[in-house]
Amino acid sequence: MQPNQPKKFSLRENVRLRLLKDMLSGLKQSFPNVPNFLMVVDTMTTRIISSCSKMIELLEEGVVAIERLDLVRKPFPNMHAIYFVSPTEESVDNIIKDFDNAKNPQYGNIHLFFTNRVDNHLVEKLSKKKTLIDRVLTFKEINLDFLCPEENIFHFDMPEALPIVFSRQGDPQERQLEERIAYKLATVVPTLFDYDKFQIIYNKNAHNGVAERVARIVEERIERFRELRKSDDDDEPPAPVKIIILDRSFDPLTPILHDYYYRSLVYDLLDVKNDIVEYPSEDNTGKVTMKKAILNESDDLWMKYKYKHIAESMTKISEEFNQFVQNNKTAAIQRGDTSDLDLKTMGEIVKKMPMYKELMAKYTLHMSLIESCLKVFTQRDLKELGEIEQCLATGTDNTGQAVKNPKLIAMIAQRMAHGKMDDKEKLRLMMIASISLDLNEKDRKSLIQSLPDNDKATLNKLFWLGIDPTKVSSSKGKASDKSAQISANAKNKLKNISFDLCRYTPPLEGIAKSVADNKIDKEQFGTINIPKTYDGSIGQRSKITAGSASLRKGASKNTNWNENMDERNQPKFIFFVIGGLSYAEIRVLHEFENSNAYLNVISGSTAIVKPQDFIDGISQMLTQSEYDQLKQKI
Repeated sequence: MQPNQPKKFSLRENVRLRLLKDMLSGLKQSFPNVPNFLMVVDTMTTRIISSCSKMIELLEEGVVAIERLDLVRKPFPNMHAIYFVSPTEESVDNIIKDFDNAKNPQYGNIHLFFTNRVDNHLVEKLSKKKTLIDRVLTFKEINLDFLCPEENIFHFDMPEALPIVFSRQGDPQERQLEERIAYKLATVVPTLFDYDKFQIIYNKNAHNGVAERVARIVEERIERFRELRKSDDDDEPPAPVKIIILDRSFDPLTPILHDYYYRSLVYDLLDVKNDIVEYPSEDNTGKVTMKKAILNESDDLWMKYKYKHIAESMTKISEEFNQFVQNNKTAAIQRGDTSDLDLKTMGEIVKKMPMYKELMAKYTLHMSLIESCLKVFTQRDLKELGEIEQCLATGTDNTGQAVKNPKLIAMIAQRMAHGKMDDKEKLRLMMIASISLDLNEKDRKSLIQSLPDNDKATLNKLFWLGIDPTKVSSSKGKASDKSAQISANAKNKLKNISFDLCRYTPPLEGIAKSVADNKIDKEQFGTINIPKTYDGSIGQRSKITAGSASLRKGASKNTNWNENMDERNQPKFIFFVIGGLSYAEIRVLHEFENSNAYLNVISGSTAIVKPQDFIDGISQMLTQSEYDQLKQKI
């Protein structure tokens, strides 16, 4: 970060502070005579802790060990235990089980911290267990119920939300899931630390009002949080927060398209699971072995290039590597070139060998990943496929000329007959075509004839996202001619960007800009202002809050939004998508934040999805006949 740049907000850092300071330090202050604690966690809270804190930090707060609630554990009947768990039936039952034996309890006194609101029936269940309740010294809902894998990206790891929310409307399972999503989303609010004014924006959907229903529950929770904060003595309320809640039907196209930027392409074409990727590595003898690497913020090269186009990443990383090898004295020793080095210099270089090897490993990793992507790119002839997709998505070709339906249909038919396309790729292309084009019955049947029956059924399930492939001009998003704005965006990119296959702009970028300008389309979006007198603006203020909570830092007064200010007093936009957020959309929100330095942008979803994840979610939706049977039972 440059010296004159404002410090940027970090949701993940705030998660860390809430765990270490609000929960653990607060517990130490309340029980100063307790030297050590055991911590018991479930699957969700294990991931929350591991994403933002280190064991050494927990040790400093008195936590000597972490144990899994679902595993058999050695009893420590004289120790204090912190249960940090999700408010689920399973977790509560496991806590109760720890104290079934009154003569040999699992722990001594206990402190219960739940990630979210605990249902009344679970509280009642706990209270009925006398051998447990007599030991409870702390019972708190900490309201921290999301995963934060990156600084300002969060998700719930709920891939089931896509098929359930969209194809089981009215089913008790769907309504329960909606409520869980809303309650989880609301827990992001306390993690902002400073908040007062909110505007919740949701997309209107005549066929499925999930975004509005979630927004209404979030509104109730925010009002509760604001009530709890009223004792804070602020000179002036902190910066406004905008929460934009979208259901995936607002844009079913972007998650399916190939995106030719580094991270998107790596996660699409290579086998990346939980951010871990395998790649081939060749040693000095020429032997090739498979290695594993984690793609996260500890890798400087990954952070530098993950939002760059694959062509730019390939060129820049190669240039950096060559410059590194030429200028690095350690590399000279590796090459056997020691003619210009004295013994003292050589000794210093040897000490730096581990750092050199680490850097070499990173360059090797990324050059290998790019090479693997390009290999798949060539094998599948993705240049031609990508051009077809870009034409479908934008209605313009790579010269900026409009492409009419007959030509597009011919391009798709030729590609579907391509011997290199497997069934998954054919289904993906037909989904893109169904979303982007009006297809008459004859053309549709001709194009899908090579699809297996189960893939044809999956294609029809786009109906739940507002796209009915069997009807011409039946839904929003399908048109023989692309909107003027989409075409204009594509032509503008062709003028200003020298890379191929990137003229499509995800609609989320336009939504972000309209939210920032407070010019959202009221036909498409509804709003909830908290308090009701708030007008939704994020204009200049005469001064900035001086800070009121112990975890906040003061900010200078007489400061405007676009000047250097404390990061907690900058306006915050939280974009949340029900049904999955794509890596392409994460990228455009990152670029949007970079172009608006006075804003903090947080990206969230029920799940972060790769294209195949999204298609799999659609395949798990009910058919229309299955839904009709479900409705009879509701």
